[in-house]
Parts: sequence; structure tokens; C-alpha cells
Amino acid sequence: MKLLTAIFVSIFTLSTLYAQIEDRYNLPPGSAKYFQDFLNFAGEDGKTKLDVFIHVPYPDVQFVKTGKGFEAAYTVTVSVYDEEKESLFTEKIWSEKIVAHSFDESVTAKNFNLSHRSFNLKPGTYLIRTAVMDKDSREEIFSENLYTVRDLSKNPSLSDVLLIAQNKVVEGSNKIIPNITRHVFVNEEGIQFFFEVYSDSASEVSLEYIVSNMDKEVLFQAKEIKTFQQGSNQVFYTFNDIKLNLGKYLLHVYLKDNEDQILSFVTKSFISRWIGVPNSIQDLDKAVEQIRYIASPEEMDFIKEAESDDIKSKRFVNFWMGKDPN
Repeated sequence: MKLLTAIFVSIFTLSTLYAQIEDRYNLPPGSAKYFQDFLNFAGEDGKTKLDVFIHVPYPDVQFVKTGKGFEAAYTVTVSVYDEEKESLFTEKIWSEKIVAHSFDESVTAKNFNLSHRSFNLKPGTYLIRTAVMDKDSREEIFSENLYTVRDLSKNPSLSDVLLIAQNKVVEGSNKIIPNITRHVFVNEEGIQFFFEVYSDSASEVSLEYIVSNMDKEVLFQAKEIKTFQQGSNQVFYTFNDIKLNLGKYLLHVYLKDNEDQILSFVTKSFISRWIGVPNSIQDLDKAVEQIRYIASPEEMDFIKEAESDDIKSKRFVNFWMGKDPN
């Protein structure tokens, strides 16, 4: 786990991170909005290390002009309760500060601040409450989720899957920026992800990666054979050269023995996005049908008869931008 900790340290020493923001919570304007992700990794003394990531886009916090430019601040609270929310087991509260050098930087949707905290928990089901409070507006947004902390003490086993926004090798070490939104530009960037394999002994095993739709119909599949050492082993993988429509999909990782028997498996959901397509659209064909009230028959035919989904999306975006009064 030491290397993983080093990776996380390399990420969060950066006060500002940049990535594409593709979605918005359905919350009142001006309130602090955020993305979150919970991940299980092996801990100590039979416990599991739960990593909680909080991703806050710049436009969703209140910036104030200062002598240094524009500053925003917010407080994050992560509370871990029992399943019925009758007992509080543990809680962490911390503050985040963002400094933008210009007004444009403070309102640019692609800019965000990312933080995380870890909790060592016994396996079981918990209610996890996260809250982000804007220190200037004093508005708070919270989320409560039942979450299962898995038992990773029985090996071989797999950690949860962490989607990657960026992965760089610096001085021989991987430096990763997590993709907490789970929104992936699959057709342009592929699907990058990271996980750990825990083993009691050195062994050769098979890893199988599958991308499916929400009905678990297999769309893409890949396999690789790896030799793991005793203890914790890190795995980085990228699904390249795959094409997906807009919408929600599942990424499955299977750990198998030499007889193709499943030893452990994990699943991660993600949303396939296309560059240029509005954030609110997750089904291009449905979106095209909805514009029939404002599009002429000729415009509808032009969009529908596109030779590929990529061309269809570009024609749809061009049509939509042409109707924008701004």
C-alpha cells in the first residue's frame, strides 16, 4: 500500500486540478455541488481502507475577489454511520481553499478541486454522509449513501477500480489524477483505470476485462496473464480503440486461475461522453427525436442520415448551436 499512498500524495499536493466536467447535480443554482467516489483497498489488521474522494467544480463554489485574484473556500464533512444511522462510527472534517488568478479561471467549468480522506473500517454495510459547505454563501449540499465495505483480507482478492483522468510516469513512478466524475470520453481517450490485486503467494493468474451495457451484454473484452508477488500488486490498464454510444456502461474486472475459475471480481459503472455533445444528453438518438418540434424535415433527415454516430453528433451540435440565441 505504500506506493499507492505515494501516488495519492503526488496527486493531492496539487492545489488545483483540471479536467472536463460533463454533468451537474440537480441542485439549486449557487449551491456547492460536487462529485464523489468511494473505493475499497486493503487495510491493516483485517480492516479495509475506504478512500473517499470529493471533486468540486469551480463554478459551483462562491469566489471572492482578493489581492491575490479570486478565492473560494469550502468545508468537507464525511461521516460514517451504521446502516440504520443510529451510531456515528467516525467522522472527518477538513477545509479546502481555491485560488484563481483571474475571473475567467474561477468560472471555467473544466476547473475543479479534488481532495480525499481514508478510513480504516471493518467489512460491513455503512451509511456514509458527505457534505460540502461553501464558506462564503454558507450553503451546504449533502449526500447519504448505503455502502458496502468489502472484506479484502481473504486472498486472492481485488480492490475497487479507480478510473483515471491522467496517468504520467515521473522519475519511474506513476502519477495519476483520478476521474471521480466517472465520465469518460471513450471514443477519443479509451478507458484508463487502476486497481490492486492482493495475493498470499507468488502466482500466475489471468485478468479479464469486460465492457458491457447496463443489461450486461458484453461489448468489448480483453485478457492478460500476469505474475503477481505476495502482498499488494498494482495494475494499470487502458481499453484502447473502442467505440461506445452515449450513456451508462459497466466495466468488469475478473481475476481467474489457470482453469479459468473466477477467484474475485469487481464492477465499476461509468458514463460514455462525446466531445461537443451537451452535458445533459446521454442518448443521442432520443435527443435527435426531441428536436423534431423545432427542426425542419430536411434538417431532421440530414442529422438522421449521418454515416456514423460521430458525424451525427457533430450535425446535432451544429444544429443546436445554431438555435442558441447567445
